[in-house]
Amino acid sequence: MRARLTIITIILLALNISLSAQKTYLFALISDSGGNKYQMYDIDFFAGNPTLYFTIDEDRFTHSGMTGFSNNISGYDFNLDQTIVYFMETEGDLYKYTIATDQLEFLQDVIPETTPALIYFYTQILNVFFINDSLLYCSGLTYGYYNINTNIFTKIRQPIDHLISFTPYEQDLLSTEVTNYKGRYLYVSNSAKIMEMNLTDPDLNIELFNPGLSTGINHTDIISYQYQCDSTVLFIRGSLFGTTNPYGWYKFDLDSGTAIFSHNICDIPNAINIYNVRRYNEPSWEDCQLHIDLDLENNTVSGNNFIDDSLCLRSGVPISDADIVVRNDLVVDSISVHLKSANPGDYLSFVTGNYSLLGNGGSSVTIVNNGLSSNTDFENAVVG
Repeated sequence: MRARLTIITIILLALNISLSAQKTYLFALISDSGGNKYQMYDIDFFAGNPTLYFTIDEDRFTHSGMTGFSNNISGYDFNLDQTIVYFMETEGDLYKYTIATDQLEFLQDVIPETTPALIYFYTQILNVFFINDSLLYCSGLTYGYYNINTNIFTKIRQPIDHLISFTPYEQDLLSTEVTNYKGRYLYVSNSAKIMEMNLTDPDLNIELFNPGLSTGINHTDIISYQYQCDSTVLFIRGSLFGTTNPYGWYKFDLDSGTAIFSHNICDIPNAINIYNVRRYNEPSWEDCQLHIDLDLENNTVSGNNFIDDSLCLRSGVPISDADIVVRNDLVVDSISVHLKSANPGDYLSFVTGNYSLLGNGGSSVTIVNNGLSSNTDFENAVVG
């Protein structure tokens, strides 16, 4: 691209954000001389080193209107600012816990009408996770979402009876733990397959591959671990059939369908069960998925670095430098370049390449992925 630009705007630009504030939490049921209690730990995902965050005695999850037979907490998620935790009991009792005040509030039983005497397996909910700041998505064998503003639960799907729930099809849909991996909700099914979840219609959930995973329990953690903005790796807790590797965390490559042992799980003294480990990438993959550096060497104008956390707006700066870099886990959809103010005769012009151009030759040009464009193609387009 050749032009003597007065003001140029590059759209789809994101800052190379530090990932130092990431958190991993582990939730476990503990039994000691003081009785049974649930405990939340802040842990280092690889080294362990658990730090107790808070404790809730198990019997606090008992209330007068219970329709089931347990107070087995199976899933949780923090609200956006991580001051409140929403806990889901396996039989559908939803609780709200305010950390600062140690206040536990029973909200409602979201599936009270389907808890038959002594049989509740086919109604169970094993995990909850926020899909936005208002909707708490619930999955297991029962699928649905709870609106924390209106306190309304909307059921999406449930097996029709107890016997049906044991069929292979339903066991594939029975999600244990869920993670958001590069914008896709993935879970380990009760049949130990890695599945992709369709939030609108669980019957459209798809199998990604069957790694031959032996979990031993039906709460199998799956973690999307973000090393940096352009590197996110999938981990699953369990063991593999036919290997000598111990029970622990395995690193999965969805593209090649391979799994390798990574490290042991965090040891919690007196733990009866580790229910789930949840990873909070800060910022999330969605917030820093795109990295465009218009001047990698910072040598175009007085050593300025052209990475910004919003629209890149610079005056009198040519961006035809040869060290432009575009990095992203997924290929960029498009980049728009707009010449907002120019001297007479200034214009934008791009050479032909493995991409489509909209508006070439004027003051506004969009470089569009033609379906086969790579990030390198985008680099060449802007440099050329």
